[in-house]
Amino acid sequence: MKKFEIICANCGEGFMVTKYFSTRRKYCSKKCSLAVNAVKNLGKWTKPENIIRRNKEQWFRDRVSSGLKKHFSENPRANEQWYLDTYGKGYIPKKLKHCNGWKRISIELRKGSCCQRCGSVANLHVHHIIPFMLSKDNSINNLVVLCRSCHKTTELNMIEIKKMVGSWEVARIIYKLNFEDIGRPIKHEVA
Repeated sequence: MKKFEIICANCGEGFMVTKYFSTRRKYCSKKCSLAVNAVKNLGKWTKPENIIRRNKEQWFRDRVSSGLKKHFSENPRANEQWYLDTYGKGYIPKKLKHCNGWKRISIELRKGSCCQRCGSVANLHVHHIIPFMLSKDNSINNLVVLCRSCHKTTELNMIEIKKMVGSWEVARIIYKLNFEDIGRPIKHEVA
């Protein structure tokens, strides 16, 4: 297939293209394209010094804050029956940051541990038995170490258990008893 050399409209370097792209491409890379088009289309708005100045202005912070509050308050799925059955009323879908100590707790629990379901030591996650969005609870009583695949399975199982018993607290007790039945009680040793 025959290739043609074209000069980039931004950096002036030559690059090779096929006949089809010879009339369609002006830039050698996405970086060059954005360098020209972002400034041309958005002008001064995207310059780093203007972004820093704008982020310090109260009107801009208020506008962003009100936009985010509106976005998260108007969850379109919140009134659908399957959503209510799965998560319950008042569930907030946005990702809330855990407390500052969450990273430390997570690292300590995974260190030298294995999956409570299958015994794997790879791709370990820390699972909240009662979802953090509902309980806001990072205590040892609400946490268990699982591998990635068991974590996914457990999430679905916990939702089903909660549907059957109707309470997250009862679901947590049943969940912990299940581990004792297979001979692996949930134990955490945090330094």
